[in-house]
Amino acid sequence: MAALSRISLLSICALCLVGGEAQASLTPGWTPMLTIQNIIVEGDGAILTIQGGVPTNYLRDDCNSSIYNFIDLSTPVGRSMLATALIAYTSGRQVYLALQACNAGRPAITHIQL
Repeated sequence: MAALSRISLLSICALCLVGGEAQASLTPGWTPMLTIQNIIVEGDGAILTIQGGVPTNYLRDDCNSSIYNFIDLSTPVGRSMLATALIAYTSGRQVYLALQACNAGRPAITHIQL
């Protein structure tokens, strides 16, 4: 089972790195390139702190934070996004984020792209 998990994680990482190179047309709603400053895992979520914060025109009115952004880790997609964030953080690469709704006043990340 552990070997299967490692293979799955490696597959996800490879897809993220390969897919991140093609940026010809970004979906509307993607932020500009951002730098992850810190990653905090708490309970069933992770918080990405963004250097300088997400530009406010990408945030919903009910979000009161541009620096702290939430990833729901209770889903496989959320855990994949955390893996992608960790790759970006450790390699020093910037990311694009797609944000939707808020979680405790923090923008909820729905998509991440290297």
